[in-house]
Amino acid sequence: MKTGRLVRGVVISLAAFGICIPPVALAAEPTQMPVVTDVALRDGGMLQGKVVDLQGAGVAGDAIVYTQYGYGPGAMKMFFANPIVIAGLVATAIAVPIALSNAHPASP
Repeated sequence: MKTGRLVRGVVISLAAFGICIPPVALAAEPTQMPVVTDVALRDGGMLQGKVVDLQGAGVAGDAIVYTQYGYGPGAMKMFFANPIVIAGLVATAIAVPIALSNAHPASP
């Protein structure tokens, strides 16, 4: 009985921990990016700039994506690609039904 509660507590704690870890904590170190110095806001708050390669030549067709604190358009995809999050979801899917069934023992 005590062992079951201990195991259940550990599994639920690991699941909660896995869900709470930000994907940035497990991400690889970013590569060195060039410093951008020629970007300015125009009237109406519109951002205008030019994408260049390391030699300074213009690059056509590249997308510019604004991210804040490391989260951008692909943040949810990266979140669910995190193996610890997947483990937490699987552990939760196993632990919650067990915890619910043990909370209300069947009648004799």
